[in-house]
Amino acid sequence: MDTQLLVVGAGPYGLSTAALALEHDIDTVVLGRPMDFWKTNMPAGMFLRSGLDWHLDAAGINTLAAYLEERAIAAGDVDPIPIGVFLDYAEWFRKAKRIKVREELTVDLDKRDGRFTATLENGEQIVTDAVVCAPGIRHYTTVPDWASDVPPGRAAHTCDLVRFDEMAGQRVLIVGGRQSAYEWAALVREHGAVLQVIVAAREREVIEPEAELEPVGGLLQDAQALGDDLLADAVARNHRDPK
Repeated sequence: MDTQLLVVGAGPYGLSTAALALEHDIDTVVLGRPMDFWKTNMPAGMFLRSGLDWHLDAAGINTLAAYLEERAIAAGDVDPIPIGVFLDYAEWFRKAKRIKVREELTVDLDKRDGRFTATLENGEQIVTDAVVCAPGIRHYTTVPDWASDVPPGRAAHTCDLVRFDEMAGQRVLIVGGRQSAYEWAALVREHGAVLQVIVAAREREVIEPEAELEPVGGLLQDAQALGDDLLADAVARNHRDPK
């Protein structure tokens, strides 16, 4: 198969890139599972920190505001934006822009004679003039070195811990100090967990977001001393909302 542009990834940035390319009559192939990371690796109760003016359309036509108007949704009812609303908007945008997504994954990318050759899982190859890679943050999660010493089943990165129904009554230590840390703290508490502390992992300093939280030092032995039913790693640079 031959094309002018190959977009690897079908999340917000992949869809936005493909829409702009198609509007400029660039032959474009999009590979990936549409909004898969957002559907499977984010909790149902999450809100975006982006405002209602943030959208996917570089042309400024199929914006989030246009979607809300068509759906007769009042802006005040979705501010901040629930993840379910954003997922519905992304699908609405994809259909409006007539973006066809091939739900195939790329296993290899090579450059030959000035052009790129992408090899898919099924062995098929696509030759293209240019490639835009938008795989999302799923493949770039980072945990501290000491996390490998935590017993299996007692620790999780926020990319993997997105269901909280079984956390009622458990004690939770969140290591991290930015968006994911605070958002996951709120979500696990809403599900009945006992939140012990939030620690800024990068500098190992204690952050006290609420008087109800009990701050302790940022070392592994402090986590172990708590008895911790779960260590939820929420390293600051791996936040959810990509803006």
